[in-house]
Amino acid sequence: MTLRPETKRWLISLAIFASFLAVAVLAIWALKLTGGDRTILLLGLVVLGAIGACVAWYVLRPSEAVTRADKDEAQLILRQAVDRLPRGELLRKSMVLVIGPVSSTKTTVVTHSGLDAQLLAGDARGTAEEQPTAAANVWLTRDGAVVEAPGALANDGARFTRFMRALRAPGLAAALGRRAPASRAIVLCVPCDFLAAEDEGKQLDALAPTLRARLAEAARELGMRVPVYVLFTRADRIAYFDTWASPLTREEIRVPLGASLSFDAGSAGAYTEALVPRLEAAFDTLVRSLAARRSDLLSRESVTTQRLAAYEVPREFGKLAPAAIRFLVEVTRPTQMGMTPQLRGFWFTGARSVVVRDAAPVAAVASMKSDGATSVFKPAQVAAAVLGSAAATTARKVLEWVFIDRFFSDVVLSDHSGRAAAIGGVRVSGMRRVLLGTTIFAGLLLAIGVMVSWVGNRGLTSRTLNAARAVASLPTIQAAAGTVALPGVEALRELDHLRSLLDTLARIDSAGPPLSLGLGLWSGKALIASARPAWIAGYRRQLHDDAWRTLVDSLRALPASPLPTSDYGRSYDMLKTYLVGSTEHARSAPVFVTPVLLTAWQRGIATDSTLTELARRQFDAYATMQATTQLWPVAADARLVTQARDHLGRYAGIDPIYVSMLSAVSAREKPIKLADTVPQAVGVVGTGNATVAAPFTAEGWRVMQGILKDSDRYFQGETWVIGDRSAVASRNRNQDLTDIRKRYVADYAGQWRAALRALTVPRPGNPKESAVRLGKLGGAQSPLLALFALVARQTQVDTALARAFQPVQSVTPPSVKDKFVSEANTPYANGLLGLQSAMEQLGNLPAVTDTVTLSALKAAAQNVLMGQASQAKMAARQLAQSFAVDPDASVIGNTVSTLLVAPIDGAENVLRAIALIRPPRGAAAPVAAAPAGG
Repeated sequence: MTLRPETKRWLISLAIFASFLAVAVLAIWALKLTGGDRTILLLGLVVLGAIGACVAWYVLRPSEAVTRADKDEAQLILRQAVDRLPRGELLRKSMVLVIGPVSSTKTTVVTHSGLDAQLLAGDARGTAEEQPTAAANVWLTRDGAVVEAPGALANDGARFTRFMRALRAPGLAAALGRRAPASRAIVLCVPCDFLAAEDEGKQLDALAPTLRARLAEAARELGMRVPVYVLFTRADRIAYFDTWASPLTREEIRVPLGASLSFDAGSAGAYTEALVPRLEAAFDTLVRSLAARRSDLLSRESVTTQRLAAYEVPREFGKLAPAAIRFLVEVTRPTQMGMTPQLRGFWFTGARSVVVRDAAPVAAVASMKSDGATSVFKPAQVAAAVLGSAAATTARKVLEWVFIDRFFSDVVLSDHSGRAAAIGGVRVSGMRRVLLGTTIFAGLLLAIGVMVSWVGNRGLTSRTLNAARAVASLPTIQAAAGTVALPGVEALRELDHLRSLLDTLARIDSAGPPLSLGLGLWSGKALIASARPAWIAGYRRQLHDDAWRTLVDSLRALPASPLPTSDYGRSYDMLKTYLVGSTEHARSAPVFVTPVLLTAWQRGIATDSTLTELARRQFDAYATMQATTQLWPVAADARLVTQARDHLGRYAGIDPIYVSMLSAVSAREKPIKLADTVPQAVGVVGTGNATVAAPFTAEGWRVMQGILKDSDRYFQGETWVIGDRSAVASRNRNQDLTDIRKRYVADYAGQWRAALRALTVPRPGNPKESAVRLGKLGGAQSPLLALFALVARQTQVDTALARAFQPVQSVTPPSVKDKFVSEANTPYANGLLGLQSAMEQLGNLPAVTDTVTLSALKAAAQNVLMGQASQAKMAARQLAQSFAVDPDASVIGNTVSTLLVAPIDGAENVLRAIALIRPPRGAAAPVAAAPAGG
C-alpha cells in the first residue's frame, strides 16, 4: 500500500518519538533506576524525542518542487488559496463546492451569483465570456468560501478523491469545542443541453452514475451527509426560454427558479419510492407556478409570436420532468458503504438576450478645428456635426443571466437545516468519540490506578500495623535467678516480619513509590514513624536489653592487664559496639556490631540455626538504623570506657594495628556469604551458613595492600575507640608490618579453609533423589564446582595462597571465568552424569512386588555399582591425583577429595541399601525349571 507523503511524515515523526520513549523505558528497566534518576531520565529522553520528532517533521516537509510533482494543478490552486489566509483559516470556513461536467458554466454561475466574491486563486477572469476551468477557482465570500472544481475531475475518481480530501476541515478544534465546526455543501451544475437533447434523456442517464460516484466520494471524504443542490444551467437551451424570460423585470430574474426538498428520513431500501413522488410534486408545483404567470406575462409582450412563449415554457418544463426526475433520483442514490449525500432540491438558471445601446460621446462641434482665432462658426458645419454624433449611437444584444443572483444567498447559504446536517460529520464525531473514549479510558485507568494504589497502601498499612500490634503484645523475656532465657522462634519471627515490612517501606520511600502505591496516596514516612517505635520496643525487650547487659558485664570483667587468653580483637569490637550504642551512633555498622551483640545475647548457649538467623537479622537492622539516627538515648559510662581503653592500651605487639586495619577494610567492602553467592547450592550442597569476612575477600585483599603501603595512621588506631594514645609501642615498624602481612595471609587462608570445611553434600535416600542431585552436580551450573571456582578465584590473589589452595584451583582453574565445567573437570562431570542416568533408570524400574522384581532390581543396582559408580569414582580419584603434596595443599586436598567423592558415595550407599532389601512377605519363590526327561 502506497502511503501519502503527509502520512509518511507523520509516521516517521511519531516513530522517532516512540523510539525515544521505548529507549527511556528500557533504560529505566535495565539500569534499575528509581526516584529522581528515573524521572530525570524519562523527562530528558521524552524531550529529546519531541525535539527529534519536530526536526523530522520540519526536514520532511514537502518542498516546492515535490509539491508540484506530487499534486495536480487543482490541488496547487487550493494550496495557494490556503496560503493566502493565515494559519489555515480557509479550511476552517464554511465552504460551497461547485462541481459538474465540462461546459456546465460553473465559473459563470459563481461570478454572476451576486456574492461579491473575491478570487483567492484560480484562472477566473470575471468577464462575460468565461473559458473552461483548467485547474480550480477559489473565491472568498463574506460568509465563507466557494470552490469550483474543474470539469475534468468529474471523470477522474482518484483526482477528485484527493481534491475532496484537501477540502476537509480541521476536526480537532471542533471536536474540542474551541470553534464551531465548518460546514460543507455541494452545488452540482448540470447543463440543460442534456435535458433538451432529443434522446429522451439518455445522455443525462449516462451522466448520472458518474456524478453519483463523485458525490459519494465527496460525502465519504468529508465524512458528512453533505447537502447537494442541483443547478440545471444553460436553461436557455430549453425551447422558448429566452423569449419567455425577456419581459421579466430585474427583480423577478433575481429570484431562484426551482424547488427545495427536506431531508429524507426514509430507509435506503425505500429511497426511490419515497423520493420520486416528492420530486414529481415539486416539478408539478414548479410547472403550475409558471403557468400561473401566463396572464401577467401576456400583458407585457406586444409581439404576438413572442407572447406564445408564456404558454409554451410551462409545457416544456413538464416534458423535461421525467428525465430530470430520473437523474435526480440516480445522482443521490444512497450507498451502504459510507455517508450518503442528501438532495436538497433542484433549480434552473440560464441567460436571456437583452438589447444594450452604446452611445459614443462624439463631441463633433467642440472638436472642429477653427481656421483661426477670428474664424466664425458656420451653421452648416454645426448641423453636420450633430448628425454625425447621432449616427455613432449603436444597439447590440448581450446575455443576461437570470434566476442566479440570489441562488447562493437565498438557497444555499440560507439552508440552515442543510448546514446543520453538514457540520462536523463523522470525522468530528469520530474525533469526539475518540477523545471521549480516551478521556474515559484515561479516567478509568486513573480510577483503577487509584484503586490499586489505595488497595496496595491499605494492605501494606494493615499488614504493618497488625505486625506492630503483634510485636507490641510480645511478653518481656524473664528468667529465673541463675538461669538464661531466650525468646522463642515465633516471637522472633513476629519481630522479623515487622522488620521486613519496615525495610520494604524505607526502600520504597527512598526510591520513590511505584504507580501501584503512588498517585498521591503514598504515606510511607508516616507509616514508618508509627510502626518503627513498636519494632524498637519489641527488639529491646526480646534481644537488645539482655545482650547489652551482657556486653556491659563483659567490658567490666576485662582485666587491667591482658591475660594470655585475652583476645584484642574481641575486646576492641566490644568497646566499639558499646560506644556505638551510646555516644558514637553514626559509626555503627553491622559488620562488627552484629557479631558482638549476637554473642552477648547467646551468652554461651548454642542456639539452633533458625533462631540464630532471626536474631542476626534484628541485630543487623539495629546497627543499620543506629547509623542513621540514635534509636534511644544511652549515656556512656565514662569509667567503663576508660577501663576498657586502658585494657586495650596495655596490649603489646601488632594486635591493635592489625585489628584497626581489618576494621578499615570491613568498612569499605562486603563479606561473602557462600549461600548468597552460589544460590544454586541450596538443597544440593550444604554451606553451613559459612561467611568469609570482608578483609579476606579478593576485594578486601586489594584494599588491605593499599593500607599496608600507607599504614602510618593505623599505628595510632581509631582514636574514637581507644582514645588519644598510641595503639602499640613497637619500636620496629617494618618488622610489625612484616608480621601483619604474615598474619593476614594466614588468617586469609584460614577463612577459606573454614569455608571449605563447612561444605557438605547431603546423602540421598533413594535412586530418584540421587539421580536428581547427581544431575545438578554434574551439570553446567554445578553448585559444587561453582563453590570450588569461588574459592579458587578468591585465593588467587597471592602466590603463597595459590600454592596452599592448589587442589581447588586444579579442579576449577581460576583462569576459566565464563563456565564451571572446564577441560580439567570434564571427565569428573561426565562421570557424575553417567551415574545420574544409571540411577534414573534404576529408579524407573517396577516396584518390588515379588522375588522376581526384587532380583531384577538388585541385579541392576549391582551393575550400576560395578559400572557407572566405579567409573565416576575413578574420575574423581584421577582428578585428585593432580593435587599438590606439600603440607598446606594436602590439608585442602583431603577436603576437596572428600567433597568430590561425596555424591558418588551417596549413590553407592543407595545401591548397597538395595542389596539389603528383603523379599516382600508372601512373595512366591521362583519356579525351578523341570529337569530334562529321557
